[in-house]
Amino acid sequence: MNPRVLIVLAALAAAAGPAWADEACRKAVEEAFTKQRQSKAFRSEVTNPAADDGAKQVFEYVPPLLMHRIVTTPTLPEPMESIGFGNRAWIAESSGWMEMQPHFAESHKQHLMDLFGQPVSIKADYTCLGTVALDGKEMTAYRTLPEIGSDGIAVVRTVYVDAKTGLPEANIVGDEKGEKPALVREIYSYPEDLKIEVPEGAPMQSMQH
Repeated sequence: MNPRVLIVLAALAAAAGPAWADEACRKAVEEAFTKQRQSKAFRSEVTNPAADDGAKQVFEYVPPLLMHRIVTTPTLPEPMESIGFGNRAWIAESSGWMEMQPHFAESHKQHLMDLFGQPVSIKADYTCLGTVALDGKEMTAYRTLPEIGSDGIAVVRTVYVDAKTGLPEANIVGDEKGEKPALVREIYSYPEDLKIEVPEGAPMQSMQH
């Protein structure tokens, strides 16, 4: 799964109520993600509830140069784990950490650049849903206008923001009415003690990898 694709996620339909498309709504989403990118550290947990593979990805970030990615799935005996730091990257193998060859590390470098190398720019139109509940917690929600997918189902992205901190809490993509499992569900957290240890000194992978 491509992390650059999976980092762009969204919405579990949550609550009914007045909604209006407004430039202020789009700007509020942009400001929330700008604040996230400027935070000390944050974690993103990504699942695909509509799929049956049970895969989960966890991304940890210490902006702007450091990331840790863990992929778990029932088809793998062990999690896939990697670390990116600037233009370098490492992968955990059965023998321990190995540094990736530069051409393999490029995807980690590009992912970090996409997130932190330029200002956040939200192009989609958003409606303001007001205060809604997600997982038992009240948040401020914003939703894109529905787009009809290839299956004829209207799909939306909903961003949930903590009203107190101004930080995104969830970014979920799913059907407009919320009657089916979400296509992609991304939940954010901001651990105070999040640290990423770079395995400096790990041997370089062979060119065959």
